[in-house]
Amino acid sequence: MNIDDAFRALILSSEAVTALIGDRLYDGQNTIDVRADLPKVIYSLIREDTEQDDDGEVGISRANYQLDAFAPHSTDCDEILKAIHAKLKTHTGTHEGVDFIWITRVTRRHQKPADKKPGANTGPKRVTREYRVIYRDE
Repeated sequence: MNIDDAFRALILSSEAVTALIGDRLYDGQNTIDVRADLPKVIYSLIREDTEQDDDGEVGISRANYQLDAFAPHSTDCDEILKAIHAKLKTHTGTHEGVDFIWITRVTRRHQKPADKKPGANTGPKRVTREYRVIYRDE
C-alpha cells in the first residue's frame, strides 16, 4: 500500500474519527463538492521527499499532508481535527504496509477568513492543519 492509502487507512482506523465523519475522508487529488455530505475531511499530499546520505537513499521518506475539515460550524471542524490529531500523535509502527516512524503536526489551526459581505458566510466552514509524516515502506 502506498503512503496516501496507508495515511487514510490510519486516520479511519480511529473509532472517534469515524464516529464524526464516517468514511468521508477524501484524497485532494480528486474533485470534491465541499458543500455536500458534511462533515468531511480532504487530505492533500503537499510535499514528499526521500532521505539520502552520501551513499544514496536511506529508505526513509517524509510526506507533508494538509488536512481540510469541512462542516456546518468551525467548532465541528475543530472536533474532527482533534480526533484525527489524537490518533496521529500517538501512532508509531506499521499500518497497512507502511512503517510510520514519526507523525507531527506542523501547523496549529487555520480557518478561512469570513467574507465581509452580508449573507456570504452561509456555506460550510473550513479549518486546516498540516502534518509531517516520517515513514518507511515495508
